[in-house]
Amino acid sequence: MLHDIMLINGGHMTGKEIREMREKMKLGRTAFCALIDTPIETERKWETGHRVPNSENMAKLEKLKKEQGK
Repeated sequence: MLHDIMLINGGHMTGKEIREMREKMKLGRTAFCALIDTPIETERKWETGHRVPNSENMAKLEKLKKEQGK
């Protein structure tokens, strides 16, 4: 799956990392996607490893990750 080739700190977070960040924030997909201005279906595909975030979305995820202190 694609999540096996996502790079950590080199460009992409794994789907597992995205899901863990969302769960740590105690957010459902709807609220999480609203924070990063991303369609729910796109985020679901990231979490399941069927897609990887593009550079714009990766920047949003990294910013959110830093804001959460992880």
